[in-house]
Amino acid sequence: MQRPTQAWSRYGHNSRPPAHRSYDEDEADHSTGWSPSAGAWLPPEACKVKDALFLGNVTAVQDSNFVVMNKIGFCIKCQTGFPVPQTLRRMGVTYRVMNLLGAYTDRDLGAESQDALLEKFFTMMEDAAEQGLGVLLYTFQDFAWPCFCVVAFWMRKHMWTVDHALAVMRSRWPGLEFDDNVRQALVGLAQRLASRFEGIVLQDDEFVLTNTFGNATGAGGGDVAEGAQGTATGRAVSIRGHSGRVKWEAGQNMVNFFSGRDGRDESHNGTGGRKKVIPILRQRPQSSHASTTIPETRFLRTPRAPPENARES
Repeated sequence: MQRPTQAWSRYGHNSRPPAHRSYDEDEADHSTGWSPSAGAWLPPEACKVKDALFLGNVTAVQDSNFVVMNKIGFCIKCQTGFPVPQTLRRMGVTYRVMNLLGAYTDRDLGAESQDALLEKFFTMMEDAAEQGLGVLLYTFQDFAWPCFCVVAFWMRKHMWTVDHALAVMRSRWPGLEFDDNVRQALVGLAQRLASRFEGIVLQDDEFVLTNTFGNATGAGGGDVAEGAQGTATGRAVSIRGHSGRVKWEAGQNMVNFFSGRDGRDESHNGTGGRKKVIPILRQRPQSSHASTTIPETRFLRTPRAPPENARES
């Protein structure tokens, strides 16, 4: 079986792109070319980046069970040059093409055109989130293509630095490696984003991603250590119970102590020689926006706190 050259080649290593290439559509989708059923079989490979965001190869995108079970409504091809039958379109799945890695490594394509493609991809992702649908970013086999799309998207949405966006992405796909020209393209994108946008409003999605990254690498909660790496023996901190909760005593069923509340230690007697358990009222926990120390080193611009009504909700 002859494999598609551009689909299998690393970006810019073995082939040069055509002089006139469109990075938001693929002519191969309209041709009857290679498919997994036509020759050697590729095992499906997929990765969950976060809720409703997945990465996959050419076989995973054609797995109807995987797409339906994860409520994927958008399948976005991040690498062009190979055809994929869009058989799930009748089930409401939307197919799109967005080759950001090819666009940002194309020296003949201006920065404005590159950033316009990123804005188009950003709109796709936000539309999918508003509709409550999952997104599958797929490639032929090399996951560097969809990973670049995710990194660029995070930099655009959360105004993250290149290092932090790559570190979070590597915590989800550890084998990710970019060439120097790709990193230079990301640095140029970061400079343009920092000059174009003011400080963004922090969102819960940013806290979830950063805290998950901190837990995975052992860096802690919202404060991300510089160059923190996880260890094979890392363990989560155990949850310790409150000393003033329900306790057992000899000869009795239960005792409920109110320890540390107005200096009182009270037990409430019930009927039939049984201690009556009364729920302990707790103070409403503060919002994570107010209690979490947010390191600004991971942002291109100083972020703004969310509105008060957003905190309460």
